[in-house]
Amino acid sequence: MYRWVPANDKLLGTMPDKEVARRLGCRLTSEEQQRRKLHIRSVNPEENAMLGKISDEELALLTGRPIGSVSNKRCQLGLAKPNAQRKYWGPEEILLLGTVPDREIAARLGRTLGSVKGERSLLGIRAFSAQPKP
Repeated sequence: MYRWVPANDKLLGTMPDKEVARRLGCRLTSEEQQRRKLHIRSVNPEENAMLGKISDEELALLTGRPIGSVSNKRCQLGLAKPNAQRKYWGPEEILLLGTVPDREIAARLGRTLGSVKGERSLLGIRAFSAQPKP
């Protein structure tokens, strides 16, 4: 009989039950029992496939999961929120700031000039200057 070790709890809910059981070398029923005891919901690959494709609110309604859980999972997977009003800056975009005029960056990235100036200013990056520094 498999004796559950508390350190194994961190795997629960991170992948399908069968995979957790296989990795731990325990029976599926042992894994399921421990997951339920800790009130951790199982991972559903079909639900995960919908993350970032439909709104968190829609997915929460479809799955019966709390919206916070859906949002957290999407963020853990590094997926953008579909149809978000705010477009977050990615590392590649930030690297462009100050390298060419703000207007050019705005056009290249499909952002407003104000957005580019604001982000550059927020990060303390100087505006591009075509004149060489003395």
